[in-house]
Amino acid sequence: MECILYLTDSCNLKCTYCYEGNTKNRSFLSSENLNKALEFIVNNNIPGEYIYLTFLGGEPLLNKDRIYEAMDLIHTKYRQWKDLFRYSITTNGILLDDGLIELMTKNQFNLSVSVDGDQMTHNLNRVSVSGADVYPVIMSKVKKLVENNIKFHIRMTVTANNVHLFYKNILYFYNLGIKSYHIAFDSFGAWEDRTLKEMDEQLNSLDEFYLKKIVDYEDMLIDLYDYKYTTILFKKDSKYCCAGTKSHITITGKGEIYPCGYVANQENWKLGTVTDGMDPAAFLRNVKKSVNNISKCRDCDIAFTCKGTKCGFQNYSLSGYLNTPLDCICRLERILYKHDRKVIKELFQNKHKRIMKLYTEAISYGLEINHQSAELLKDSSVLV
Repeated sequence: MECILYLTDSCNLKCTYCYEGNTKNRSFLSSENLNKALEFIVNNNIPGEYIYLTFLGGEPLLNKDRIYEAMDLIHTKYRQWKDLFRYSITTNGILLDDGLIELMTKNQFNLSVSVDGDQMTHNLNRVSVSGADVYPVIMSKVKKLVENNIKFHIRMTVTANNVHLFYKNILYFYNLGIKSYHIAFDSFGAWEDRTLKEMDEQLNSLDEFYLKKIVDYEDMLIDLYDYKYTTILFKKDSKYCCAGTKSHITITGKGEIYPCGYVANQENWKLGTVTDGMDPAAFLRNVKKSVNNISKCRDCDIAFTCKGTKCGFQNYSLSGYLNTPLDCICRLERILYKHDRKVIKELFQNKHKRIMKLYTEAISYGLEINHQSAELLKDSSVLV
């Protein structure tokens, strides 16, 4: 089961690109709803399956007491299932402290800290509610994580107004000792021909950086490449994520259940509550009303790896239909696909251990090569 648990809708930043907006509900998860949420999760998990629990917000650390409480409950009341839990959290880092770092390290949290780049870049879009410049505070926490060799990801959001600084900021973080990069492109932004071309050019530099500075080290990654290899290389049906089923739910601070964070607090997508359970029939009825009869993804040649064919609720947030991504998403994904293919081909030509290990393991499990990617395995200097 994958479960996103909102500790609060409130935030101490007002980022210009936040898809939740800056007029949030300001709700905070109570101790009572936390207990009910964990009980619901445990009772509805498929026996023996891992429980991927993500603490989210708003800014989740505004309600950090619930994190300590959750860990206590899982290790006492729910200790029978504690080894099934896998934890993640995304934070802007302002309230990160030594106690939380110790707790997250002890429980092997997958920690992401949202920082867009150097001070100027970060402050373009990530402004504090108080108006104060909090960048020095955030970076003091980031540097402490690096100095203490704590595993974490930098989560960068690339936007139309900072894309020209993208590669520069990767180098900035690299020189600080950052090893792992999670990069999101602002899907809700106003991308134009000029900024899309700039992204393409920035990715040319990133390709070379990745091949020269990242691939030789097992503890380093850039998700734009490393998390795409399997989706590009191996044959599988194009399908949306399982948001809305018991395998993937979002629970708000009010204890309400939604299929995805993109539609959290939208009454028409409410699936139920942690007290009363879920109503699958109502969910299916709403899905049927939110599907476009004509889908441009159906005959798309990169549908097998494109975010537009996987993230239905992002599509819904942008177009009003689960199966209709905006044209700019299609263009963004096509640019990313071109660069992923370029890097994969280079790795295969050099028989690099990062790709060869993945390839060998996948084949041993019976996965088939996607026919559109078969030529990437050939020793050719021509990119097709």
